[in-house]
Formats: sequence, structure tokens, C-alpha cells
Amino acid sequence: MSTAPVMSITDELIAGISRDWLPCEINSIEVCHALIRALLAERAELVKDRERLYWMIGQEAFIAHIRTGFSVCWPNLSKWQPGQLPTPMEAVDAAMQAAQ
Repeated sequence: MSTAPVMSITDELIAGISRDWLPCEINSIEVCHALIRALLAERAELVKDRERLYWMIGQEAFIAHIRTGFSVCWPNLSKWQPGQLPTPMEAVDAAMQAAQ
């Protein structure tokens, strides 16, 4: 299976988008640029979420929600992440950092 080439989207590339490329629903190049940047930011968050998921799968771990926050648990090791964090993402990020 082949994959499509990955294109890095830079500010220069975004700035190079001309009005001629815009769909009729978008009448402002500035709005188009803002939409592209918002989509790139959302994509970056999704990539980070995927990294967290694959790390959790590789660790055979899960996230526990305890009354005051979230913690990563490794049931096969009978091990819990020390402390609790406000969000599941913060708990996984902290566990990933601690594992380095």
C-alpha cells in the first residue's frame, strides 16, 4: 500500500493562496487563511491524541477517573501513576514524560 506524499503547510504556502482558489462561500482571503490555520491546529491536537493512544496501547495501560482527577494505571504491573491530574490528556502526558 502506498501513501500520499506529505506536504508541509507553511505560512508562505498559506499566504500564496490566491482569491481565485477560494470557494464562492468564502469571500475573504483572510478568512480562508484563518480557517486553514484553525484546521492545522486541530490536526496537531489529533496527532497528539493519536500519539497518546498508541503509547497507552503499548503500555497496556488505561486512564482511571477518580473523584478529583485522572490517573494512568498499569494493571499488569499493579501500578498507578502518582497523583491525579485535571484531564485525561494531562495524565497521559505526565506519564509519557515520566517514562522518558
